[in-house]
Parts: sequence; C-alpha cells; structure tokens
Amino acid sequence: MRTIAGRAFGLSLVAATLAAAACAHPVVTPQPLSTVPAARLARLARSASVTRWSTVAGDPALWVQDHDLSDADAALIRRLGFSSVRLVVPLAGIFHPSAPDRPDPITLAELDRVLDRLLAHDLGVIIDPHPSATNRRIETDSAYAEGFVRFWGALAGHLSHRDPERVFLEVINEPVFAGRASQWAALQERLLIVMREAAPAHTLIAAGTGWSSIEGLLRITPVADGNVIYTFHFYEPFVFTHQGEGWAQPPAGKLRGVPYPVDSAGCGAVSAEQRDSSAARAMRQYCAQGWNAAAVERRLAKAEEWGRKHQVPVLLGEFGASSKAAPLEARAAWIRDVRMAAERLGMGWAIWSFDDRFGLGARPGPDGNLVVDPSVVRALGLRPDSAALSRAQHSSPRDHDLRSPAQR
Repeated sequence: MRTIAGRAFGLSLVAATLAAAACAHPVVTPQPLSTVPAARLARLARSASVTRWSTVAGDPALWVQDHDLSDADAALIRRLGFSSVRLVVPLAGIFHPSAPDRPDPITLAELDRVLDRLLAHDLGVIIDPHPSATNRRIETDSAYAEGFVRFWGALAGHLSHRDPERVFLEVINEPVFAGRASQWAALQERLLIVMREAAPAHTLIAAGTGWSSIEGLLRITPVADGNVIYTFHFYEPFVFTHQGEGWAQPPAGKLRGVPYPVDSAGCGAVSAEQRDSSAARAMRQYCAQGWNAAAVERRLAKAEEWGRKHQVPVLLGEFGASSKAAPLEARAAWIRDVRMAAERLGMGWAIWSFDDRFGLGARPGPDGNLVVDPSVVRALGLRPDSAALSRAQHSSPRDHDLRSPAQR
C-alpha cells in the first residue's frame, strides 16, 4: 500500500522541467505547482469532523450544541488514532453581515478555547465555516458575498498566529452554485487571496461546486497559490448512505435495509420488501448499479486523477453513512471500502462525523465520558479504545437529527 507520507497525497512536489522555447530563450527555473509541505498532508491523513464542541458558540436554531468538547474528549480523539479534526463552525454564529470585519467575539473566544485544547493533544485542526442548509446568500446576495470576503480576512488574521503546521483554513463548506461554477471560481479565488494575505504561512483548503461533489471538483481550475489543498465530499450511492433519513432527497428517506455491497439475490429481496413504489424503483436501480469496493474506488479515482493532472493535493473532506436504517455490517463495509480506497489512492480523509450518526456517533455515556460506535472505529482502521468501546457495545447512538451532509 502506498502511504500518505510517502506519496504526499500522490503528488510529487518536484516541478516538471520546463524546456526553453527555441534557443533564443533562456531556461526558466520551474516553480512547483504545489508547495504544501508533506508533513501537513500527513497531518490530514485521518480526520473527523466535530460539530458538538460548545454549548455557547453557534446558532442554537441550527445546531444541537449540548456538549462542550472536554479535555478527555480531545484525548479520546487522539487516542483512537485521528491525526486531526475538522472543526465545524456554524457560520451564522461567527459571521454577522452587518459587521463583516468583526467575527462574533463570543464564538471567537470559544473557538480559541477549543483550538487550545485540541492543539494541546497534538491534533491538527481544519477551521470549517459552515452555513446552514437554507443560507445560500453567498450565491445570491453580492453584498453578503463581499462581507464574507472581509470576514475571512479578519478571521484569517486572527488565526495567523496559530501553528501553520497544524491549523488549516477551509474556505466554506459545500458551495452549491448550480450552473454557476464560474461565479464560484471567481469568488473563491478572491477569498483565497484575502486569506493568504492575512495568513501567509497557513495551508488553505478550497472546494468545487455541487455540494463539494466530485463533479464540482472536476469543474474548477487550481489557483496560482501553491499552498492550497482541494477537497471533495463523498456520499455515494445516496440511497445507501441516506436511507431512513426523512429530510433526505426522496426516496432515500423511505428506504430501509439497503444492502452493501450489492448482492443480486439479497438486493432483489430488499427491493421486494419496500412498501413505497418510488422506493422499490430506486432499489432496483441501485441493485443494477452493482456498488462494491471496486465501484467506490473508481469514483474516488476521478478526484485523484484530477489532482494528479494538476499536481495539487486532494483531500476527501467528508464521507459517512447514516446508521438510522442501514444494516450494521453493510454500513461498516461501505465506510471501510471508502476509507481504504482513499488510502490506496494516496488521499487523506475526514469522516462525517465524530459526533453524529453518519460517523462514530460519539455521545456521553453513563459516566459522562464519550462513547463511540465500535463498528465504525474498526472500519476506519483506528486504534480501538477498550473502555470507550466496551461501553458503546451496550448502547446505541442517540437519534439526534443533525442536518443532511448534502444540505449542511
């Protein structure tokens, strides 16, 4: 297996030799397209999004903020084998369009407190400004977009004193910009320039359109800044990863027991069990697609090929599957196959998330300490923590209804 550190996400940071155009022109010393240090890429090899980190920060109308991330929680994340976290910062809680140059002081203080805690446990941290499902003003309101550019200048300046080897700045979670990829490309380039001016040493993380889909990644062109990582999210096939989720795009919410990998006999039986006609039709289509480990890797390879073509690093910034209606073994198999495919392709990954049912489902146990889903820990190839896992064996994750990864 090709390791993350060895391949540096499959990229050589040695630039290709540029030939002189005709003898009259001198040879130009090439500059590498990517200047992201290999150690930073390795830091992002195994990450988890964290949403439940403060009872103060964020917008209570959008997030279930009922748990402060404790020192013991941070220690558990590190002990399990994660090298970094993707800290989800509700955008409505930190960015106020009426005062774009001043990130919310209460949320900022909480962010600093949690950053101190995570860094003390030698975890890398991706700062992820996360708009709500309904807040797409950045696409439709030019004044809001201008304010967001100013906001990132202020926030990046505040974070510029943090260790650039361990703190990463992500532009925004899941831009959509349906049919307007060029509009997002222009805005993202401006954002990256402002972020770079304010935080010259830090690695930035950019994304494509379409909810940071693979197709959205393929539609963008890397910027001139070499210290940028490009992220994409993966929740395919949607009817499997979102089965049973009532808020999900129909008919995924009506499906139950969708198998993985696809087995023709078993898949057909599940199709026949679906009571809703649209769900049954979706199941038949899913069965015909033949999803398995090879199919997953072929899809992820599209992103890896794009990165190799442009000689820039690519990060699988989100993936996960709901535990609400999926068979336990099937869900674990899908998570394992995605994780292993990303690793074989030389890409770091981040599970969504540490603390909801699409990932490890971390929640307080009877003694107040967090417990996690042991099947996901094993699927991610992490180091089992005997105390946390033994408690988790006797309880199921709370059914808190966080928003869709495709709607966040």
